[in-house]
Amino acid sequence: MLKLCCVLALFVSVTLAADVICEHMTSCSSCTTFSECAWCKHERHCVPASSVGQDSSSVCGDYDYRHCTNEPCGFYSNCASCTQAFMCGWCPERLKCIALNTRSKALEEGACSNVWAGTCSGPMLTDNE
Repeated sequence: MLKLCCVLALFVSVTLAADVICEHMTSCSSCTTFSECAWCKHERHCVPASSVGQDSSSVCGDYDYRHCTNEPCGFYSNCASCTQAFMCGWCPERLKCIALNTRSKALEEGACSNVWAGTCSGPMLTDNE
């Protein structure tokens, strides 16, 4: 019984932490930076990720989780959200999210000598690849 009590207490504290974190996020990009949060697209607010889904108890019908959809690459201000976005890559030397072509190359000529695509922990894609 003691183990069940401790597990329940941990679940409640994690849920409350997500509520506090998410309620302070005011944009899709800030909200989806946290894995505990999801952005309600039509309602335009951040909620705990555990409260969204396909069932009838979901607090919003259409939501973004871990990255914002339908945003240009320049919209993303950090590596984590940038590298999760479709056809975007993070340029660490410019601290900027840039558009990529289908071979994960920067679309802007000379935009960046190294690009992270898909992950922020490397390996980097270089102009020579």
